[in-house]
Amino acid sequence: MKYFILLVTLILIKQVTFSLSMPAPEPVNGIRCMALTPQCMGNNQSTRPSDFCYQCQYIQQQNWRFNMIPTHAPWWSPYGNYNYSNFYRPGAWYNHGLSNHYYPGQGNMVAGKPNLYFHGVEKDLRFVINFNKKANMLASAPIHNEDGWMLKKDRNKIVVNGNKYDYLYYDYKLDSHSLQSSRGFCGDRHSVFKKMVSALNEMKFKDKEVTDFEDYWSVKLPKGNFCVYPQSHDELQQIAQWNSSHAPGFFKRVLFVVVPEAILGTKYAANFKNRPSQGWNPISGVYRHPSSTNPLQVHEWGIAFLTTNKKK
Repeated sequence: MKYFILLVTLILIKQVTFSLSMPAPEPVNGIRCMALTPQCMGNNQSTRPSDFCYQCQYIQQQNWRFNMIPTHAPWWSPYGNYNYSNFYRPGAWYNHGLSNHYYPGQGNMVAGKPNLYFHGVEKDLRFVINFNKKANMLASAPIHNEDGWMLKKDRNKIVVNGNKYDYLYYDYKLDSHSLQSSRGFCGDRHSVFKKMVSALNEMKFKDKEVTDFEDYWSVKLPKGNFCVYPQSHDELQQIAQWNSSHAPGFFKRVLFVVVPEAILGTKYAANFKNRPSQGWNPISGVYRHPSSTNPLQVHEWGIAFLTTNKKK
């Protein structure tokens, strides 16, 4: 027995030594945790996102157990029946949607990583996103304050608070019922992804912007068949309204709402009851003010998923 106790003691000492020898994670300056990764969204007692993401994919929830060894599996991985093939596809996937538990707010949908690209910025620009009463910000990079972002351009980079970015992004919760549900396309995850990329190309997003979309979303769609209902500026301006110190003379804006085909016609589908009855014209997401000589251009793409609750 005493040899067993000695062995356990030596193992514990080794674990503590290993844990204390691990380097401290470096903070990501000015970046909030991404809403689509629930390890950054709190725990069972709190679903408010932390202010900053400290290598959040490796964070463990500390509890009463003796658990000091860092791990590459998030603390929440053993909990619940989250049926997605990895921790990042696209988030806490449950019952044909994102688990509502991890995304605070009144809405029934999460818009993931809408990217914003700015072109033709000739002077300092204040850009603010205002949400209606059934929508709220979940995450942003850099942090979007009440006064929004104050930005300028330095060659091909966007500069905010002295830091340079290729693009800005934000995640938000919203209510789907003000979105269009009649235009779009359906197919398996590979075919709908190709159609989304094709739409961006038809809208003439810049090559780098399309590549960013492909790099990020090509591995994040869950398995299955989906219907996609693209939303353009007219629909989105009712939810996440753009306001800037000088108005863009030209912009492109699209949010692809991705709904599993299996839930159409059920209570989980909200206002997306049927397959799209007509196609979506990508040119509808392109806007130009004929009377404006402002060189400012803003481009935005994103993907949104419905949220679901656990069955009681």
